[in-house]
Amino acid sequence: MPLFAIVAALLLSACSGMHSYKYKVGVSQCVGGKWREKVNDEMLSAQHLYGNEVKVSIKNANDDSRLQAKQIDSLVASGVDLVVVAPNDMTIAPAIARAREKGVPVVFFDRKVNSDDYTAYIGGDKRGGRARHGPLCLVAIARAGVGPCASGAGADRRHELIAGHRPTQGLRLGDERQEGH
Repeated sequence: MPLFAIVAALLLSACSGMHSYKYKVGVSQCVGGKWREKVNDEMLSAQHLYGNEVKVSIKNANDDSRLQAKQIDSLVASGVDLVVVAPNDMTIAPAIARAREKGVPVVFFDRKVNSDDYTAYIGGDKRGGRARHGPLCLVAIARAGVGPCASGAGADRRHELIAGHRPTQGLRLGDERQEGH
């Protein structure tokens, strides 16, 4: 019976959450999906490269900005050393500011919001990329006789897509005629 007591004591101590990590990273994803699940899996796998020094906690806001703001506040209150955020939209900016006020660095991942309260951004140059690839896309669209969607988040992308390309004569994008193009 003493062996059972030793095993039980070890299991209880292992499950008690008493482990002390050197660094705790909180991640707040705006939405789920296969791509974000892959990114999450990679972050969780990467924490093991550092033995037991790094703990990554990931939360998914499921496209709910109020939930994401609460998750960011909760991660900061839990004592994370860094918050990585894929922002859902601008309404989470106050939670980002609260994190920075408490001295927690904030890294935007994949998306940004209009805020100066972040430490770094990890992601591509989407505006520049769309401006560079816009002409190719617009030629393909013109050949197909259709226009890109101009609603919701697509409106910003649409604007960036056409911003760098003016020579497509008579191309109709949505319900609007592009004058002088």
